[in-house]
Amino acid sequence: MPPSKKRLVPLAGALAALALFAGCDTPETPDGTLFGKTQVFLNGSRASVRTEETNLGDLTADAYLWFARKTDPSTVLSFRNSGGIRESIDTGEISQADIEKSLPFNNALVLVTVTAAQLEQVLEHGVAAVAPEVTAGQFPQVSGLRFEYDASKPAQVFDLDGNLLTEGERIRQAVLVDGSGNVLDTLVSNGALVGDPHRTFRMVTLDFVVAFGGDYYPFPLFELQDAARYHLVPLDTTPDNQGFNDAGREQKAFADYLAATWPTSGPGYAEADTPKEADTRIKSVGP
Repeated sequence: MPPSKKRLVPLAGALAALALFAGCDTPETPDGTLFGKTQVFLNGSRASVRTEETNLGDLTADAYLWFARKTDPSTVLSFRNSGGIRESIDTGEISQADIEKSLPFNNALVLVTVTAAQLEQVLEHGVAAVAPEVTAGQFPQVSGLRFEYDASKPAQVFDLDGNLLTEGERIRQAVLVDGSGNVLDTLVSNGALVGDPHRTFRMVTLDFVVAFGGDYYPFPLFELQDAARYHLVPLDTTPDNQGFNDAGREQKAFADYLAATWPTSGPGYAEADTPKEADTRIKSVGP
């Protein structure tokens, strides 16, 4: 949590989060259960994934968007915090054990609707903690979205009650894109919100950031403001965390996406991780 961001998570939410994570351990799984293949190293190292776009961050966000669209084709973007990515995945076939080690919390996926103004706030919070030597878990990984930020600009600040004190000026450009990279909607241009601030976007994210305000994201505030518009839909329809094969959670969604898109019988995923200055979904443009 950055020094300027001191909003507290309610005790009930914190206890619920602890209960969730207490049940996320799964038995040791043999590497023989394979779901996909990669030609390149998938970067999930803390120093990288919490400070810049990485190919593993892209791949997981792509998987969640792919999965969410099966339930709601109107879903346009996928957004996740980086703190839940804990291991890289080596070149070669990708096993169940690889997935469990990389995504150990196995968070549930949820659909929510946010306004343009709220999405800008989410992005501002995603980069609010960016600073030298800081590896904050709130740093985002995305799909269906490209944005540029300048960490030298003022960061977003909330007070202890969740009131927005400083809107933040770090997001300089942001656009919604399709699978081919074509721009569908311009959200932010030259640091200013573009168009109707009340227009809405359907997005998939993790229950950690939505239900519990994990990494202090403002999603719970959005639901309080207008629950009907927010329209939260859990994609996991079974009680608690049932483990790797629990449909609607990130491990299974990622495994199914790999099997459907980058199967072991094919050439494998081939997008090598790039240096920060060459990233395309998330670009740092500050000094």
